[in-house]
Amino acid sequence: MSREQERINTSSSVTKRLSVEDIVNEILFLLESATYRPGDRLREQELADRFGVSRGPVREALRALEVKSLVKIEPMRGAYVSRLSDKDFQDTVEITAALFGLAARKSIGCDPELFAKMQQQLEILEIMVRQEQNSKEFFKQTVRIGVAVVAAAKSDRLSVFLTDIRIGAPNFYGPLGFTTLALRETAYEKWKALINAIKTNNPETASRLAWEVHLDSLESALVIIG
Repeated sequence: MSREQERINTSSSVTKRLSVEDIVNEILFLLESATYRPGDRLREQELADRFGVSRGPVREALRALEVKSLVKIEPMRGAYVSRLSDKDFQDTVEITAALFGLAARKSIGCDPELFAKMQQQLEILEIMVRQEQNSKEFFKQTVRIGVAVVAAAKSDRLSVFLTDIRIGAPNFYGPLGFTTLALRETAYEKWKALINAIKTNNPETASRLAWEVHLDSLESALVIIG
């Protein structure tokens, strides 16, 4: 059984116990896993049946997601997943880079076990470079390192902001920044230098490199899509 199906079954088994916040998180998972893609309709009854709740809390959850700009609700059309333009995507990456730069700075001096998780994810990335993994899997691994850095920052608010804006961006573009071995090698070296800057208590360098790992990937993607 897939992880997604397990979550759906779990959600269905807790009839009438899911809060609006729970439903928001479940819908966020569906967006993150690409069960629903930009432009797809989000039908209240379909979601209510999926989660075993009435349409009322689903409607509230969709409104909460509209505030996050992840869902758009229009009269006569209903709710659908927001579709970002290329310009919106570029803005999203730049905002993410700025927030991640702050996370890298705040992770300086983190607990040894949190730093060890960063290092572990970096080692996996190095193996993937040597194995010439496909760009999509490589991209996912860079996200895992980023998550470890954000966790080390120990800022719940910052984590929420980064999660929301990352889910709002189409995942199609991310892997485009790692389509060649040279791009993957460059990315790995940047991530390695970033983790080292955190280790050596160098906030300025850590913040700069946190920007660069995002903007380098964006620049490579834009070259490909023209």
